[in-house]
Amino acid sequence: MKTTLLFLLACTAFSASADCWVVTNFNGEFTSGRNEWKFERLSKPNYTLHIAIDGKKASITAGPGTQQGEPRALTVLSPTALNSFRSNDGVTETENFAIQNDKVFYSSVIQNVRGTEEAGVIVMVGDVAGKCQG
Repeated sequence: MKTTLLFLLACTAFSASADCWVVTNFNGEFTSGRNEWKFERLSKPNYTLHIAIDGKKASITAGPGTQQGEPRALTVLSPTALNSFRSNDGVTETENFAIQNDKVFYSSVIQNVRGTEEAGVIVMVGDVAGKCQG
């Protein structure tokens, strides 16, 4: 009985942790076959996303002035982290987002069957600008 009660409380705590963050001001580096695998600075100061996590459901939507990307399958990893995946026309991309305090950590790996020039890796850190409505 105690084990069942603890399990139910844990599930309730996880599902009750719904949150939505406005993230912006991304800075980091990227590399690709196109630039001969040399890391280069990447800055997207006006790029804004709304990242919502509610139990096992998540969404990523573009904020004002940011173009919405292609649909992706999202997997919640924790109440503050998720993974996105898309595969279309020979391009496969996985992304990871993790919110910690006032920062968002982002990584992306892109594979392209047409060649390594279009493949690459992106790593950035952004700012949590506030909360949004999920």
